[in-house]
Amino acid sequence: MDFRKLFIPNWITLALTGLFFVYALAARPEIDILLHVLCAFGFLVVIGIVLFSAGWMSGGDVKLLTAVILWAGPKNTLLALLIVTSVGLVLA
Repeated sequence: MDFRKLFIPNWITLALTGLFFVYALAARPEIDILLHVLCAFGFLVVIGIVLFSAGWMSGGDVKLLTAVILWAGPKNTLLALLIVTSVGLVLA
């Protein structure tokens, strides 16, 4: 990440997404990959696009947060959003 330009490279998001699938395939019985993907896609479509369209978040932020939601899954999505929001408020 480049804090001077406020730019999140695509390779970071792709690496997080790829590592999730490697981890999920290794822990196959414990993780329902489809639910995690649907949760991340739902976040992207319902919340992420709205935040981007309103100008409240940039595209890189939405992509990175979608990758975080992919890891969090349906059980921990709200907790992940709460943590990200709290850290963002502290940093702001």
